[in-house]
Amino acid sequence: MRLSSNTPSILARFPHFDDAKPVAEIEANQLDPETFQREYVRLNRPIVVRGAAKHWVACSEWGLPRLQRRLSRVTDLFSRSQGLVESPLREYAGRRKVGEERDKLYRQRPRGKAAHALSFLERLDRGDECTAYGVSLTTRGIEPLRKDLGPVDFEPNLLNLKSFLYDARMFLYRGGYTDWHFHYADETITVQIRGTKDFLLLPTDRATFDTLWKTCKSYGFWEDAALENTELQSLMPYRLRLYPGDAVYLPVFWWHAVQPGNQDFGVTIAFPFAASYAVQFDPRFKAARWNIAQAWRKRRYRRLLPALLLGGCVALFRHPFAPPHINT
Repeated sequence: MRLSSNTPSILARFPHFDDAKPVAEIEANQLDPETFQREYVRLNRPIVVRGAAKHWVACSEWGLPRLQRRLSRVTDLFSRSQGLVESPLREYAGRRKVGEERDKLYRQRPRGKAAHALSFLERLDRGDECTAYGVSLTTRGIEPLRKDLGPVDFEPNLLNLKSFLYDARMFLYRGGYTDWHFHYADETITVQIRGTKDFLLLPTDRATFDTLWKTCKSYGFWEDAALENTELQSLMPYRLRLYPGDAVYLPVFWWHAVQPGNQDFGVTIAFPFAASYAVQFDPRFKAARWNIAQAWRKRRYRRLLPALLLGGCVALFRHPFAPPHINT
């Protein structure tokens, strides 16, 4: 799909886009690990950290020509990825099961010559709109790129964070859009390497969950039918833009939709880490109750139920009234 210079912003279609509230921001040299944990992670609050990774080699050198040279021997870019995205992605779509459309991406990922890194990068060089979605940094041939990354002031262990679901993963793209979704197990520190990226965020309250959950399972928010839902008018989003070297902390359960800020070649890296059980399974979150129900339905996850329920009990014990990590 060829790009046009007047491609409309899908995010701008969401109600109250122009009135969206800003996400809190801080300069990288003003945020230390203890403050990050105490003021943001434990309170489940997002934060934009300006200039967090501006010193990384990746931010200054990862243009298309350099990546083509560095990845010339990567014969299967998609072996440890979530697939190739060529149209707006509905992460939670699926009438039979949640995430059906997202799971289909991996099953239909490129193979053979089409999976070679150079084949994909040549498409980006031509101006095609497509995304190598969630390429693990442990993919064979990708590992050397990790040397161009590093720690950030507020999280010195960034490359070795322990997660539930994913390794650190890279998104190589031109154009694209990822629809509204939330992270139900891992929190994420997302770092912009090249290009700009726009986010809309919505908090963790029950009204938001109910409204978006129902819509995301049926439509994409670029479809007219989704925007006919009058309940959306009651939701006030937060809005942010990342520039190269910036990072954003996305807490568990915060809904977000993502779109590049322009039509240039871009690179984003997400560093996931496991959410605290005391937050992730606090039953006062509607999303947490969904998590517990999912674990019960899937036999391979039932062994986790005692820990999940214990985490919920810890959350209730710590904050029996007006829990500070929950938006009401």
